[in-house]
Amino acid sequence: MKTLVARAALVIAATAALGACANPTGGGNVVSSRDAGRVAEVEYGVIEDARPVTIQHNNDGVGAAAGGVVGAAAGSQIGGGRGERIAAGVVGGVVGAVVGNEIEKSVDREQGMQYTVRLQSGRTIVVTQGAKPYLQSGTRVQVIYDASGRARVQAY
Repeated sequence: MKTLVARAALVIAATAALGACANPTGGGNVVSSRDAGRVAEVEYGVIEDARPVTIQHNNDGVGAAAGGVVGAAAGSQIGGGRGERIAAGVVGGVVGAVVGNEIEKSVDREQGMQYTVRLQSGRTIVVTQGAKPYLQSGTRVQVIYDASGRARVQAY
């Protein structure tokens, strides 16, 4: 039984390690390496509303795949005969895939903020980004657009 628990812990730890490669969006002060040194457009405005949101990144299935492989390998070590090992490997693969998928989903989330910004031009836009730094309603901001059209908001 101790061996089974140890193997299950190994499945969870390995899947969590792979899921830690998640790509958070960051906040208004985070710039991707591809945007460093590039010209960006800027508009000025005032935050009218700030609402907390949960940002769910793409679940690409890495957690399920890794969990399935590790679970199948661990499961196949259980049981006495060849048939029992095959069955345990299949069950271990399914359980590992489910656990790996859930771990990936949980580490692929981050807290964010959705800001409604009234621009000086009179237009109103909404930008969602990481939660830090937090910007309150009434804060004067820059809305910075990168070359791909993505935007971030920061106080000025």
